[in-house]
Amino acid sequence: MTIANSPKPSGPPSRSVPYRLRKSWLLALAGLFVAGGGFFAAGGFSLFGQKLESRNTEFYKSYDGAWDLTCDKASGEAQARCYGQLVDVYSPDPNFRAAILHLTYEKESTGSRIPQLLFNLEADLDFSDVKATIRGKNGEAKIMSLGDCSGNSCKIKGQAAEIILADWREGDALELDLPEASGRRVITWPLDSFSLLLDELTKQRKERNIL
Repeated sequence: MTIANSPKPSGPPSRSVPYRLRKSWLLALAGLFVAGGGFFAAGGFSLFGQKLESRNTEFYKSYDGAWDLTCDKASGEAQARCYGQLVDVYSPDPNFRAAILHLTYEKESTGSRIPQLLFNLEADLDFSDVKATIRGKNGEAKIMSLGDCSGNSCKIKGQAAEIILADWREGDALELDLPEASGRRVITWPLDSFSLLLDELTKQRKERNIL
């Protein structure tokens, strides 16, 4: 994992729509999207990243109108799972485009759990042409080198994920610069309350002995 300092751009990045408006698109499209299958359903996940099975939500909280923290459990399971997630529908129909970021703690062969970040983009995008930047609260920027990527999916785990999570705690926003047919598009995800999400996630995992 390589994170290098990057100069602040001379002008603001091009953003098509504010995040909170995109969030309203997400809610408006939810029923149709899940019913029709597609981007996340094809991977075995519902719109909010849950496996396509009946699960009972034990805890839910939203942060910055963007990030979701959920603890849920399927009938018959002995242990719940807790995870953080951001789902961004950054372009509505008819040119539907979406991205997802999923944070879990996966169990290793030793029995301990390590953080894992999973990014997913639309099938026609490739992470080899994606630039990720962490914007600091004082205007500073860090270019984030993404980890184990294959096509439109990128997985970062263990120490590399811990480094990124620590930077996100101190950050103001995460920017993804994506290739598009008409040029490039920058989508921005807020990090204002990300430290609160991480603290609550740790608390919920402890309460459920998911450590």
